[in-house]
Amino acid sequence: MKKLVSACLMAAFAGSAHATVITFEGYTDPTTSGGFTDSGATFSPLAGTTEFEISTYGVPNWGTGAPMILCPRTTSNYCGGDFAVSFASVVNSLTFLFTGDDSVQSLSVEAFLGAATLGTLTVFGDGVTGTAQLVNLAAFGDLDRIVVTGASKDPAGYGYDDFTFQLAGTIPEPSSWALMIGGFGLVGMAMRRRSARVAFS
Repeated sequence: MKKLVSACLMAAFAGSAHATVITFEGYTDPTTSGGFTDSGATFSPLAGTTEFEISTYGVPNWGTGAPMILCPRTTSNYCGGDFAVSFASVVNSLTFLFTGDDSVQSLSVEAFLGAATLGTLTVFGDGVTGTAQLVNLAAFGDLDRIVVTGASKDPAGYGYDDFTFQLAGTIPEPSSWALMIGGFGLVGMAMRRRSARVAFS
């Protein structure tokens, strides 16, 4: 019976979700790169973006007070570059933050799964450089690539932080839940039979 209980518990927790968060806090200030990979996510510059800079965001009212953020630089706009993020595995529940918005211009994020376009999400800045706007792509479900554009409309562009996602398939399927419930039912029946045998003896 112990083996049956162990099997049910392993099935229950094998599919539990584990989020990955890319915060940039472990990078040297500043770090510049033409592209890089972190936690299975590859950040690539798109046309007009000369490099990525990871450095301290000097606005004291945002996040941890002085978080490290990602700045896609161009020759004409400090953090106004476009970029793509490709994931080594299919992910879901993807969110990230953008900040530094001096205006209420929009940021566009296009989501892909393989060659298929899942859709585009548009998020507007609030014109307050010390706050962060949430970009929540969870409604698109599974994806493996995003393209971020539009920051050049803001005077100094946007900084990015806290890319959070889960590997697809880490949440148990309905069939797994049915198997677990059935397994716990069998455990209950086995325990009832055992107690009935003890009482009869």
